[in-house]
Amino acid sequence: MKASERIAPRSRRRRRAPAVTIHDVAARAGVSVATVSRVLNGKELVREETSRQVRAAAKSLRYVPNVAARSLSIRRSQTIGIVLPDVHGEFFSEIIRGIDVAARRPGTTSSSPDRTATPARCSRCWRRCTAASTA
Repeated sequence: MKASERIAPRSRRRRRAPAVTIHDVAARAGVSVATVSRVLNGKELVREETSRQVRAAAKSLRYVPNVAARSLSIRRSQTIGIVLPDVHGEFFSEIIRGIDVAARRPGTTSSSPDRTATPARCSRCWRRCTAASTA
């Protein structure tokens, strides 16, 4: 079989499903978007049964919060920008490593795996980067 025959035609290629939104979770759970937001953000203003319904709906839909949308709503991106004259050499690489270590503390995320990163960590990093770019 030739290499050109192994490539699926464009129409048969698998398309990425649209991202599940908070609106989808609300519809599945039968509650308002505000209620879903309260549950997912840990507010204690929701009955336990309703909270369970929302969490079950989010899990069944494989809901993943959109980092870019959250950044827009809270007006903070939790992004660290680094501008360096050169990334080669031990000095700047140590600075970047230190920033990356600090950015991994609880409650923060980092999108730059280092050379000791496991495949699972690289995969999580990739998912965060692509989720952030789809808003």
